[in-house]
Amino acid sequence: MNFRKRNIIISGSSAGIGKASAELFLRNGGNVVINGASETGKEVAEELDRKYEGRALFVQADLSTLEGCRKLFDTAIKELGQIDVLVNCAGIVPEGTILDFDEEDYDKAFDINVKSAFFLSKLCAEHMVENGKGTIVNVGSVAGLIGPRNRALYAATKGAIISLSRAMASDLADKNVRVNCVCPGMTDSPSLEKRIQGSEDPIKTRKQFENGIPIHRIGKAEEIAQCICFAASEENGFMTGSVITVDGGTSL
Repeated sequence: MNFRKRNIIISGSSAGIGKASAELFLRNGGNVVINGASETGKEVAEELDRKYEGRALFVQADLSTLEGCRKLFDTAIKELGQIDVLVNCAGIVPEGTILDFDEEDYDKAFDINVKSAFFLSKLCAEHMVENGKGTIVNVGSVAGLIGPRNRALYAATKGAIISLSRAMASDLADKNVRVNCVCPGMTDSPSLEKRIQGSEDPIKTRKQFENGIPIHRIGKAEEIAQCICFAASEENGFMTGSVITVDGGTSL
């Protein structure tokens, strides 16, 4: 995969899958705009900028608002000139059944998980259409495909992302803008580790998670990043509208 001289925005990329994706794009020659709602991503960007030839810069922006999406997009254009790839990775994972959530929970989840991807995609798609080409990769989840227990709100947001991805791919195909959706299963991340360590028996909890996956292990962020970069690569230019599961067989 060659991303030399290509500019990439990755939302929610200060940790986990987004961070792993940023590093892989940089390793393959790209320039990456790293984003997070807090300042923690600044150190990530500085570290990666020192490590790789390509440029890594950080934009702090709350993408649950259109203003935040515009800030990220406008800064990326100002600093890099154009955007070739957008990866929508920002998201939260609310736990609970439909009985557990109120309107505030609903609005927060959809604003962060769906609204951010919708409007950041709109801004980038307009730019890509004008440039004559571009690629968008949305990070969904197997939760949006299988509806797991105790994830009603999260599954609803990720189901929306999957449908949005296919609709965007259909609308933008004749404009040379590809859109694909990568759906990870359970993946090692700071948030998952916090959840495991917060349980009564972390070792038992991790084992239970692993036993629930056919391949009997939790995925690595780097493995999901490989699929995201594959979907974004020009060498894979015939693929659009695809929903790709990377879940150790969970969706089976």
